[in-house]
Amino acid sequence: MTNEAIVSVAGYIATDPDYVKSKPGTAAMTKMRLAWTPRRFDRETNGWVDQPTCFVWVKCWRKLADNANFSLSKGDPVVVSGTLTVSEYLAKDGTRRTSVDITATAIGHDLTRGVTSIRRQRSSSDKATQDERSAEADAAEAGSDRAEALEPGADADSREFGAAEAESGDLAIAGAGARDLETGELDPAGPEPAGSAIAADVADEEETPEPASAR
Repeated sequence: MTNEAIVSVAGYIATDPDYVKSKPGTAAMTKMRLAWTPRRFDRETNGWVDQPTCFVWVKCWRKLADNANFSLSKGDPVVVSGTLTVSEYLAKDGTRRTSVDITATAIGHDLTRGVTSIRRQRSSSDKATQDERSAEADAAEAGSDRAEALEPGADADSREFGAAEAESGDLAIAGAGARDLETGELDPAGPEPAGSAIAADVADEEETPEPASAR
């Protein structure tokens, strides 16, 4: 357990945030005054009475300092969490005074006083990882789209080939029907197919008897 006082204070920003970044490469710091006014119920007046306003310095460092300077302004209701530090210092007039500071670890708007919105800021490594994942997702989606696009084309080719094959079969059947199957004579209603004359000549040669001299 650390010997530190961790506190959370709800109040209003009493001054404009002071953003300080002296040199490149140094840690940024934002400093502001936080104020709150306690209230007590007075039984004599039967009402609430304001107590003296309390003030405290709030210091933010590094990324919190950048975001606080960009997001906060004077008068905003906020909730501050951090480490409480009480120290004494010597003023210019020679008197000793007490300074109360909070080194903030988190600051947010008090949503009991209003509404707000947040825009997350990603680091460079997070952005690179996110971009890589997005690229992989896009590539996978593009591959699936190409596969879906190829399948209908293949079906169309199959349908076209099947239609051509069926058409050629119909032509063959139509050509065969041009000759009478019983008599072998051509049907005058339709043209004789191209191969029917050759088939008839071959049949005549097979039926012609061989001469006796040849025997």
